Amino acid sequence: MQVVETGTALSQIAVCGEGAAPGSEGAKRCARILSVSPYHFDHNILHEILNGSHWHLVTAYSWLEAVERLGKDAYLAVFCEYAWANRTWRDLLHKVSTSQGLPILVVMSRSADEDLWANVIELGAYDLLEKPLNVRDVLDVLMSACHYRTGPRG
Repeated sequence: MQVVETGTALSQIAVCGEGAAPGSEGAKRCARILSVSPYHFDHNILHEILNGSHWHLVTAYSWLEAVERLGKDAYLAVFCEYAWANRTWRDLLHKVSTSQGLPILVVMSRSADEDLWANVIELGAYDLLEKPLNVRDVLDVLMSACHYRTGPRG
């Protein structure tokens, strides 16, 4: 475990890809998080949460920018705004599922409830987080994603 101070919260986070060779696909995938939202606030809060950690936040403010970034690099996770300018998280789900590294998709919404959560999970996203984002929820999702990616497959 590595202790990382994130903003005002002190959190323990698992070092993703521990033991992976530097520069290896496992190390790269675990190092990058993509934030897709037209809102500066979403990117800023994720940056504050991840600041000082081993995760590197990459931002995309549009659908095209997100698709371009997914085509260039591998990501552990994609945090995506529920809906924006003629697109929704569902449009990004297919792109994520065919991207290198097969990142998880985490949907962010101000109107998160049990029905939306069930719909998001049923359609193939990894999780739904309510906005404004909570430090503990974000880190829990990322730790879970690390365990999912590096754990035994059966």
